[in-house]
Amino acid sequence: MRYPFMRELPIGITDFVEIRSKNYYYADKTRFLSKLARTTGGFFLTRPRGFGKTLLLDALDCLLRGRRELFKNLWIDDSDYDWAPRPVVRLDMRRVIANDLTTMEEKLRVLLEEVAREAGVQLKPDDSTTPLGGLMTLLLESLQNKEAAPEKKVAAKTKAAILIDNHEAPVISHLNDPAKAQLFGRSVGKFYSSLISNVDTVNLVLLTGVNRLNPDSIDHWLDYYFDLTLDNEYATVCGFNETDLKELIRDHTDKTIEALIQDQILPPLSEVNELRQLVRDWYAGYSWDGETWVYNPTSVLSFFQKAKIAPYWSASAWPSCPDLLGSIVREDPNWLNDRIFVPESKTEITDLTLIPPETLLFQNGYLTIKEIIDRPYETNKIRLEVPNVEVKAALAPLAPPLNLADEPFEALKWAKAARDRLFRLNPKTVQEAFRLYLERFTDPSFTDRDFERFFKAALDLVGQKFEFYSNTAEGDLDLHFKGPEDSRFIVQLKVYDETKPPKSSDSTAADSPAQDLSPALSDSDLESERLEKALGSLAKTALNQITEKYAYKFVDAGHMVILVVLVLARRTTVLAKFRCMFPQ
Repeated sequence: MRYPFMRELPIGITDFVEIRSKNYYYADKTRFLSKLARTTGGFFLTRPRGFGKTLLLDALDCLLRGRRELFKNLWIDDSDYDWAPRPVVRLDMRRVIANDLTTMEEKLRVLLEEVAREAGVQLKPDDSTTPLGGLMTLLLESLQNKEAAPEKKVAAKTKAAILIDNHEAPVISHLNDPAKAQLFGRSVGKFYSSLISNVDTVNLVLLTGVNRLNPDSIDHWLDYYFDLTLDNEYATVCGFNETDLKELIRDHTDKTIEALIQDQILPPLSEVNELRQLVRDWYAGYSWDGETWVYNPTSVLSFFQKAKIAPYWSASAWPSCPDLLGSIVREDPNWLNDRIFVPESKTEITDLTLIPPETLLFQNGYLTIKEIIDRPYETNKIRLEVPNVEVKAALAPLAPPLNLADEPFEALKWAKAARDRLFRLNPKTVQEAFRLYLERFTDPSFTDRDFERFFKAALDLVGQKFEFYSNTAEGDLDLHFKGPEDSRFIVQLKVYDETKPPKSSDSTAADSPAQDLSPALSDSDLESERLEKALGSLAKTALNQITEKYAYKFVDAGHMVILVVLVLARRTTVLAKFRCMFPQ
């Protein structure tokens, strides 16, 4: 079925001319383009892959060349921009990636000569011996002289703009060999430093990339450029905002909701607000100022094209999750569950031999800024968190205790089914819900803390809002989260290890190990009914304890409280005790 008024989705298209000359959707960034085009100096911007940096440069290229017809009906078309054409040098540093330095420099030389030919100017015959920085100077002078030719009746020479995409590509491709990366870094760093010195022929230099490299070993060339990465005024220069999402939903609502209902992601009576919230939970949450946030454009466009929830961006992002995080998560499964605080200086790579994982994760889009803490007389502190469900779904399989489905779309349906059972608020479905969660455990050494992490990841997948408290005044509380109609779930987890004898027979602390609350059992007792009886006694005792410790304060505050004690034994036995308490 063809839906009316639907603009094409420019997935993988970074050519501004193609997008504007055909019926493709374009998120209007011309306010930023206008400001950049009027600015003088050297500038630097990083964003993760798939956020539109190349398209941004292509649109700026067209703007600087005065191609007003491409900007019809955009913000800048009604502004006071003068549309005077200027020469532009556009470079993509992915084209100069090489295994050795000589080849890399030769590729860059060939690239500059290609730009000259396309611009209709010719470099001198002996340019093969000219340093790369000098070759750029000759190119800029030739472009300027061409623009000031008498036949063009230009009274003054026009300064050029230099736009460089993927600036770090020649260096980052050798991160597995830090010494080699530093060698390449010194070469390209020297080249980038030379661009700023062309004050007579250049008034704008803009470099974009994914990684912010500023190590001591490559001479701090970035110090010559003003970094726009964390600049508040450019926080939304890449990515989709709420207006963009509203326009996409307007064009694609019927098709998308129809497909999602068929996949049982949304109930039959879904509305636009539910669709918007689903997209927000999965693909929003990125911020570079800690205040305003944007959507991942690659993921949003792919979602509306396929009408299916999936980790589109994270499935193809570089570096891949397993390569980057596998060993980290295995050593500390809690690592990504905690808020990460780093000094602002850790947003750049200063040592190619020892790159902090949080720095690489932030630069590549697996973490984003949730808060910038201003500290007078000190470097600002930044709170980093995983931005959204898409990234969480990609990261979850890395922690062995979590072991979510390999296909995140299937994991989403599974987690939604488990949550729906849990929120029906009766003992049978509560136990069914926990059984669904436990089916995902494959590691026989799991603990109650592993289950907590798993439970949190599952709630994240379905966008469930939750609260987790521990070390309360009454004692340690395993899980506490909000349910439907502002109800409160309190969950205590007990792992009964039949291979170990109980520590004591008189322990009554609710946060003690399960075996402290149970009687000693002989081998024969572990066979059938006696085990179930022992587990039932343990669950009942623990349930009474958490009722006394935690339930009444929530009931007194007017909340319905659902208390659950889950006892695990033999890695396959599940016993849940359930109690519902209503406010007076």
